[in-house]
Parts: sequence; C-alpha cells; structure tokens
Amino acid sequence: MFKIKSIIASALVITSFAFPAHADWDVIERQGQNNAFVMSIDEAVETPQDNKTYAYIEYGVIAKLILWNSNANNSYITKYVPLSLLPFYDFRDTIFLAKVPESLKINYTSVTGETKTEAINQGDLVAVVQSLDPNPLASQDISIPVTTQVVSTSVNSDHSTSITLAPPVNTNPNQTVEVQVITNGISFTSVATDNTSNPITINNLPSNEYVTVQTVIRDTTTNQSVTHQDVPIITANANIPVLVNARDSVQDKAVIAAPQSQAVVNGDSKSATISFAPIANFDSSKTMASIMVVGPNGSTTSIGIDGNGGTVNVSDLLATGNYTVKMVIRDIDSGEETIINGDGL
Repeated sequence: MFKIKSIIASALVITSFAFPAHADWDVIERQGQNNAFVMSIDEAVETPQDNKTYAYIEYGVIAKLILWNSNANNSYITKYVPLSLLPFYDFRDTIFLAKVPESLKINYTSVTGETKTEAINQGDLVAVVQSLDPNPLASQDISIPVTTQVVSTSVNSDHSTSITLAPPVNTNPNQTVEVQVITNGISFTSVATDNTSNPITINNLPSNEYVTVQTVIRDTTTNQSVTHQDVPIITANANIPVLVNARDSVQDKAVIAAPQSQAVVNGDSKSATISFAPIANFDSSKTMASIMVVGPNGSTTSIGIDGNGGTVNVSDLLATGNYTVKMVIRDIDSGEETIINGDGL
C-alpha cells in the first residue's frame, strides 16, 4: 500500500511512479493538521455516470461531492477537464471530476502502524500520482467515531432543507466547541455550542446534496484547534419542481456572437473594452445577463447588461495576467445559465 510519511511545507509534493496503474485512493498524514488524500490519476473521470458519486476537484481541493444526475441541474459544475485531457503535472491548475469509494472513506495504515480510516470531505486537499498499489484494507468496514450526531433532516416551504445536530458535551473549561456544516469547499455555516448536547438546527441547505458535518474543538489557552469530520451525508430531497428556462439555450449559443475584447496595457496594469451583441427578445423580468471577466486566480468582475448590444469597460487588470471573458445569460426561475465564451485578455 502506498504510504506518504512527510510533506514539504504546505504543498503536497508527490513523485510519480512507473509501475502499472491501479485506480485507488490513499491518505496523507499531516502532523497537527487535517489529513489529506492522494489519488491515482486513473480515478479522474472522462464522462460522469448517473447515480454515481464524484469529487469535484478545483486546484487540488475537493470543492464539492456530487451525486451525479444528468437530468438535474448540476448547477455547481461549470466546467471540468476530462481524463483524456487532464495534464498530470498541472493537476493543481485544473478542475476535474474524480471517482470516490462508495463508503466515502479510505482505510490506511498510519505511520505508527495502526489501521485507521479517514472520511473524504468537501474542503479536503488532494494530490495526484500516476498510479497506486491496490489498498489491501479497502474491504474492511472501519467505523469513524461520530463527534456530532445528526438528529434529523427536514424540508422547508422554500424547498431548502435543514438538519438538526447534537454536538458533543464539553466539560473542559479551557475548550470551546463549534459545529460546522459545509455545503461546498468554500461555503460553510459555523455555530458555537453551549458545551452541551442541546440540538442545533442549520437551515437553508441545498436539497438532495452532500454536506460535511464537522466539529472544531479549540483550546482557548493555546488557540490551537482539532477538527473532527464525519462521513458526508445527503440532505433530504425536497423534490424541487423542474422549472423550464424561459429562453432556448441552444438557440442563444447558435445565434449570439461571442464578446470581443480590446485591451490596452499601461505599465503593470491593463484595461479593456468589451463589446457584445444584442440578446433578441430579452425580458428582464425572466432573464438576467452579464459580462464576466475571470482572472488567473479566480477573481471575477461581473457587469450587468440588458438585451441591447453595447460595450463595457474593465480596468486595473494585471498586465501579465490571462483573463477569460464571457457573456452569461441566467434564467431567473430555473437558474439555468447559458455561457457564451469570448476572446481572452
């Protein structure tokens, strides 16, 4: 079984291997921090299949765990690189989907020789190697001690869901306990407890999606904390009615011209004028539209537009940065987005 016993600084530095490929995951132990994961590149997905769970990995982080359904609006998925195009040595600069074990757990042998298990969760770090040896512990059912109990889930009138949690009892006066619920790798709700198991309800969660429940125990004297993660759970299915897009997305992509950009560099910065075509039969009560400029670090400038063609200006861009420009047409009711990619900057 592949073992990694050290990591250089904060980066995950993994060496590729030449032996035959096996699809697998393993655990990277990190002293004083949450463990991370390493996966074989064979786990990357070419085409997702319905009713299969995948990790949506953005720049080396599990942004979201997804139960794929091609008939539903996988609204979080904006793009991903399929396995056939995934550059192995640049995986930390790309976005891709990866297969995960059905248990959402990885069994491993720790550096001290103990057999342990680690839950795969949203927000976890992932490194990629060319291949891994098969995990001999994979078939074992090793339980994860649950720190915060999930008491119940419920569906609200606005089709959002709620979960009620029972946090652990804390009798240490030098510790505080927080319960956190993560809906994707960068969005979470954190609630301080009263050190009892009194139930806490987290509202406005997405329907029928994975959420991560974790408990953060902080030492008030040292300000150091320990995070306990449970195995991700799926929220209740609110059976949200499918709302039809007011516009024909296929038609819009076929007839609306791509935005055109002209950039001017001035020292260390650059500005740009972006021209865009009209949007026929545009109804602002049903549709929103914008021109978006996305920077190399993910920073985004969004400028609202109407159905008339015209130009918008952006400034204070990095002179050496590569930017993508796109027109985004979003249906207000269904949430469906039509993206028309333009010139880069």
